[in-house]
Amino acid sequence: MTRTLTVLLTLGVMVALLPSCTLEEDFLTDPNTEVRLGLDTLRFDTVFTEVGSTTQSFKIFNPHNQPLNLNRVSVESNAGGRFRINVDGRSGDEINGVFIAPGDSIFVFVEVTVNPDDDISVSPFVFEGRVVVEATEVRQEVVLEAFGQNANYIPADRGRANFGFLSCDLGEVVFDDPKPYVLYGSLVIDSCTLTLPPGTQLYVHGGLVENPDFGVFNDGLIIVQGLGRLNVMGTEAEPVLIASDRTEEEFFDVGGQYSGIRLGARTGPNNISHAQIRNGIVGVFVDSLATLNIDHTEIAFTSSAGIVGFAANVNASNISVHSNGGGALQAILGGRYRIDYSTLVNYGSRNPAVIITNGFQVDNQTFFVNQLDAIFRNSIIFGSLNDEFAVTDFDSPDLLDYQLTNCILKSTDVPVDRPEFDGNCATCFFPPRDSALFLNVQADSFQLDTLSFAQGKALPIMGINDDLIGNDRDAVTPDVGAYERVD
Repeated sequence: MTRTLTVLLTLGVMVALLPSCTLEEDFLTDPNTEVRLGLDTLRFDTVFTEVGSTTQSFKIFNPHNQPLNLNRVSVESNAGGRFRINVDGRSGDEINGVFIAPGDSIFVFVEVTVNPDDDISVSPFVFEGRVVVEATEVRQEVVLEAFGQNANYIPADRGRANFGFLSCDLGEVVFDDPKPYVLYGSLVIDSCTLTLPPGTQLYVHGGLVENPDFGVFNDGLIIVQGLGRLNVMGTEAEPVLIASDRTEEEFFDVGGQYSGIRLGARTGPNNISHAQIRNGIVGVFVDSLATLNIDHTEIAFTSSAGIVGFAANVNASNISVHSNGGGALQAILGGRYRIDYSTLVNYGSRNPAVIITNGFQVDNQTFFVNQLDAIFRNSIIFGSLNDEFAVTDFDSPDLLDYQLTNCILKSTDVPVDRPEFDGNCATCFFPPRDSALFLNVQADSFQLDTLSFAQGKALPIMGINDDLIGNDRDAVTPDVGAYERVD
């Protein structure tokens, strides 16, 4: 009996030791070993209304016929510790040495905790992160997306790199909820009028993304197409804000954070009144034969141009367009432009503040031409370049019709030396180099200095009786630009 027990115990120890030795010998060691992840993006689509947590999960599969020991599974994010992981029953920010048997899988649980009442300066609208899985030397990731504020997310059910479609059979959708709206993805307005009433705050989440249908592109695009229309209807007291969802102070004046607004071909009339638009790649792109009426609006801090018109119809008054990487206004391939009482400036960019052309060049041999009909009245076109107003004629002078009346221009040459000014800028003003003009260029404040050269040099325009911020225009000798100087 005793001898039998001893033999059995010895065999048991040997059997217990065998798997360990075999597994050690059979572990995958190829530095290019990869696992199969159950998904590429883990989205928490809950909109929190109070402090709370929610948990999602995904699987890590070992598709190989040998056991695998994961070097590391960890969580990285901008969410300040709000994401937490549990890997096969072990919790922490980083889990090492995770065993997966051949052809088997393990669960990774990801929890996020949100206080939607935290100030947006410390708690963003969108928390982003990633779970990093390293089997050997290969890094694989699952993207984490969660909403951090009690807001209206569009399109909440699809997320980044996807398009939400707003269609309402030629009706109207009004964003009238007092909570902010957050565009997370891109929005197509088709057969519908989208109205943003006074005080609407629309924050846009951008960044480089990839979509299987559209490839790689910059996210955060508002597109109006077909029979769609956009009505931005702010007031002096309650302007509409369209800006990046990165609300930290250091991102306030950073351009290129999302794509911008695109008014598709033949759409309109699209209206933007009393708005602040900033942080896009482009502020507003107006495509072929689309119509934009814009007033009392500031477009700033874009990585490309503030307004781009492509054979477009643009009517603007009391607008300030500044701090744009591609200039304030680009009017390409002709179109019709009426620009009144506007401040179009660009400092620190290699592009002129205003560029107008009657053509568009496709390649070295192919270009298109179209009638340009542009009138600028009582406007400031200024910046840090020697010449801030550029005209390109595609060998079709009969298709180039423009006029500047009582405008202030930055130019180092007198008008007679600029052929494009011949008869087109008879009442323009060219301030001496040491002239005061703006209140504080370094602080991006383009209201008029107390001694501004622009004071009293405009002519009244019927129907425009105030400035961008609601100050009354002088009835006889108003000031040039978007702002009237008030002492």
